Amino acid sequence: PLWADLFGHVLGEAQARASVYKDDSLLFHYWNQEMRIIDRADVFSCVSQRQVYATIGELGLVGRLNRHTAGYRFAHCIPISIPTEKKEHDLQVLRGRDVSEDHFVILWSGGYNTWTDVDTLFVALEEAMKVDGQIRFVSTGGEIPELDDQTYGHFQELIQDSPFSDRFILKGWVKTEEVHNYYYESDLGMNIDRDIDEVGLGSKNRIVEWMNYGLPVLSSRVCELTEILEEHGAGFTYPPGDAETLKDKILQLAQDREGLREAGARGARLAAQ
Repeated sequence: PLWADLFGHVLGEAQARASVYKDDSLLFHYWNQEMRIIDRADVFSCVSQRQVYATIGELGLVGRLNRHTAGYRFAHCIPISIPTEKKEHDLQVLRGRDVSEDHFVILWSGGYNTWTDVDTLFVALEEAMKVDGQIRFVSTGGEIPELDDQTYGHFQELIQDSPFSDRFILKGWVKTEEVHNYYYESDLGMNIDRDIDEVGLGSKNRIVEWMNYGLPVLSSRVCELTEILEEHGAGFTYPPGDAETLKDKILQLAQDREGLREAGARGARLAAQ
């Protein structure tokens, strides 16, 4: 028996990459990989219930939903997991160095992949910075070689032309063993998705990591995980592509740090459960 873990919807990823690179020839590689797995495995795991249904659709297209498999459960949802132990804050990486103790630090951690809506991210941040001089944006991560070498570069170009460029602190990729320290020293973790199928059918490693460390989350409301956060009052969301609403959310949360910390605690409990 063969169990295949489909960690995210591959065909949605193919669509996102083809969109960024304006090249549909990229689709075949992903389709060929996915169909070989769908043809052969006996059971599948997915990161969201939505992806479970998408996988069932793929199984139907290759003829595996037939009289022999009626009632058989091919696909199961196994959400992204967290470690049972958290690392301690063991290195000062931001406060007193790149930002002061009283700055409101918004953190981005991880790659800028094809699903990242950097235009909405930039506009919302710049407009919020015009109103609140305490806001700082810190980014750990960057382009993803051989997957997306365009999105991060575009974001850097936008920042270069901003009068607030000094408030955008781009650290690039940092050592894995240091990343958790940025969670401890930030006020808010922000995730910005395009409203596309890859996101809608998938989930977010970075959000689950932030939750594990009690870092409050603000995200576009696209994937299943963000709806769960909203339902449990364990995070904050905004409509994808809506820079005005995102700006307002940032300004609102920057003025309610106690409420933010409480939301972060709820997120940590939800992640553990």
